[in-house]
Amino acid sequence: AGFESSAIEICVGETVEFSSSYELVESYQWNVNSVNDNTEHSFSKTFEAAGEYTIELEAENSLCNANSLQVISVYEIPTVDFTQEGDILTSSEGDLYQWLLYGEEIEGAMAQEHSVTEDGTYSVEVTNGGICTAESEGIMIVGISELESETILLYPNPMIDRAYLEFEDSSTRTIRLLDVMGREVRIWENVNSQKIEIRREDLSIGNYTLVISDKNNSTSIKIIISQ
Repeated sequence: AGFESSAIEICVGETVEFSSSYELVESYQWNVNSVNDNTEHSFSKTFEAAGEYTIELEAENSLCNANSLQVISVYEIPTVDFTQEGDILTSSEGDLYQWLLYGEEIEGAMAQEHSVTEDGTYSVEVTNGGICTAESEGIMIVGISELESETILLYPNPMIDRAYLEFEDSSTRTIRLLDVMGREVRIWENVNSQKIEIRREDLSIGNYTLVISDKNNSTSIKIIISQ
């Protein structure tokens, strides 16, 4: 007895075709994990759960019988998302990773974590078993800016109820929050902490600008309040 299968590694929900490759067979018995499944020359099977499945063909004629086995590996299609902590993006678990910026692959960005170096819309592809791939929703990351060669981090962005600004040192700064019309809605003066918390409180959903100034320079960062 012998048979052919259309695939031996698949994703959940996919179908494999099985067909006996021997002639002079009078009866067929196909078993999946030792459970009787089909008695035709060929059949198809859709696998709805991840795991390994042993496919067995028992073939007989009036003179003899024989068995043949094959293992089918079924992998989950990953559910993909990622988190942001400062300038570090961390993907959900998988076997292989590929980070994208505006839908294009970032060369060499194939680890579970990725360090953001520029503003843009980031997403990540995660692969399980080397064959089952899914891509996360694209999320706009902004706030990777520089003030006098200093990296300023703003996260999460967009924010819901709070966000954080991180600086490389504790120099004294003034931070102003402007609405879309350029009106000042918040101000933090004489800030000398390396990390401050920005709470939403009574702010409406929309786009805002953070203007950060020290004694020598000034820069601005867009911030979005969602939900």
